[in-house]
Amino acid sequence: MQQLPANGAMTAVFAESDIVEPLIQRYPDLAIAGLNAPGETVISGSRGAMRLILETLAKRAIRAIPLKVSHAFHSPLMLPMIEEFRSILNEIEFHAPEITVLSNLTGEPVSSNSIIQPEYWLQHVLNPVRFADSVRFCQESGYQTFLEIGPKPILTGLAKKTWGDHPAHWMQALSPYGGPLEDFSKTLGTLFEQGHAIHWSKLANVRVTPGTPLPNYPFQRQRHWVTTTPKASEIPTSQNQHPILGAEFPGQGDQPDDKVWIKRINAGAFDGYATQGRETIPPSWFVEAAHAAWKSKHETACVCDNVEFSPPSISNDSLELQTTLRIRLDGQCTVKFFSRSTPDDIWQSAAAIDIAPASTTSSSALPKQAMNFGIMFFNGTESETPEDNYRLVLESTRFADRNGFNSVWV
Repeated sequence: MQQLPANGAMTAVFAESDIVEPLIQRYPDLAIAGLNAPGETVISGSRGAMRLILETLAKRAIRAIPLKVSHAFHSPLMLPMIEEFRSILNEIEFHAPEITVLSNLTGEPVSSNSIIQPEYWLQHVLNPVRFADSVRFCQESGYQTFLEIGPKPILTGLAKKTWGDHPAHWMQALSPYGGPLEDFSKTLGTLFEQGHAIHWSKLANVRVTPGTPLPNYPFQRQRHWVTTTPKASEIPTSQNQHPILGAEFPGQGDQPDDKVWIKRINAGAFDGYATQGRETIPPSWFVEAAHAAWKSKHETACVCDNVEFSPPSISNDSLELQTTLRIRLDGQCTVKFFSRSTPDDIWQSAAAIDIAPASTTSSSALPKQAMNFGIMFFNGTESETPEDNYRLVLESTRFADRNGFNSVWV
């Protein structure tokens, strides 16, 4: 097929086939290539004849869109390849299908005997694709669940036009907007909800394991309850709160040993420090706050392995910042920062820092309260001004260099 001259063209015509067919009869190398949906017909043939028919369609105010193809498929221009294709098909060992197969050649179920004959596939090359007829057969037969297997849900849209307002479930295995695993898993979940049997163990690289039972008595010391964060009016303003972390709220973490602080930061608290034209919190403050959270539990020096920044804007008069310290089973700590502009807002991630006790070798030359750093991740918003983006890179690089980071990701 690819050896044929690339002199063919195909066009989607937005009209019924009984209107299009009389118009193309005067051109022997033009043919109906597809009946996709009501009012959507595809024609195929030579480029010269296609230019002429497009002029005719335009005069009759019939909308037509040329398709990006290499050859004129399903048209007489395919005839030169038929005999060679026949010889290749004769070498293939066909097997009858085990499930019902709808033929787009006829719009009806194909017999197990005809689909294994070379002649059936030769006719598919030359004749139109009757997709709309196949959809109508499904509707008349009572089918209501449809799954499109392909990179884009193109056929689903065509099928819906033929289907009309009748009830049906339309799903796609993949879409151009999400991840393949996420899209496919969502589709399988929808099929499962509708009562279809899913062989989960057949999924590639997925090991089905029994679920983990949740404790039903309070002695395992694992929290499974939704915690509430204090309102702005509940944040103490006394001098007893930590100068950097703010007021501590015992028992507010997801784990029993978590420590949580909330601090209200007023606009101008950092002398107007700004990034990309917006007032924000300097990265050095997050590092100092993480160090303070560490010191609330430890007396030793520490090592900072990973630092991720997504600094919030101080858009209103003040900003609430939540600091959470979690001690992991390996003895290391994770300090996470969340921010919100008003008490009614949802907490947004602002930074995350992993901290570990300094080893004997790495801390031999470090003071008792020192911190050693590894990698810093700095997330900034896109800017239309190249100078702002350059300033972000420059500032984060200077900060990393001053504070001993080995590498920077911006």
